[in-house]
Amino acid sequence: MKRLFWGCIFVSLVTGALFAQAPKLANVRRIYIGSLGNEEGADLVREKIRLRLSKTERFSVVERPESADAILTGVAGVVRTTAPVSTNTATGAVSGGGTGFSGVGVLRLVDLRTDETIWVFEYKRGFSFKGASDRVADKTVEQLLKDAEHALAKKKR
Repeated sequence: MKRLFWGCIFVSLVTGALFAQAPKLANVRRIYIGSLGNEEGADLVREKIRLRLSKTERFSVVERPESADAILTGVAGVVRTTAPVSTNTATGAVSGGGTGFSGVGVLRLVDLRTDETIWVFEYKRGFSFKGASDRVADKTVEQLLKDAEHALAKKKR
């Protein structure tokens, strides 16, 4: 019970801190996309995020960190999984052995003036007909846009 209490307190503090950062996100217009780690597919995810952000009217992507309001960084990529081959002893049928891919991503947006983290995002796996890297990029940009609009609305109040 004590752990649950402290867990709730911790979540409340983190949530409060992130909502306090919302006005700072409202001021971000230019984003530099930094390193997304060394996972397989990290460069592909990075470029897909760049492409998707460039298509928005909310943000512009810059090529140099000194031109940016904030930097998007963290870890993102694609994890390869291989299912083991199994043989049905009764029928002799062989199954499995396929390769699958799933996206991973834990990203943050850092205000370059204050060096503060002003936005965080953890990609959650989900079903999609798109590739894993497409899904990570789509969900990252979708959430960033949603949170930025929320921050702008809150700032206007």
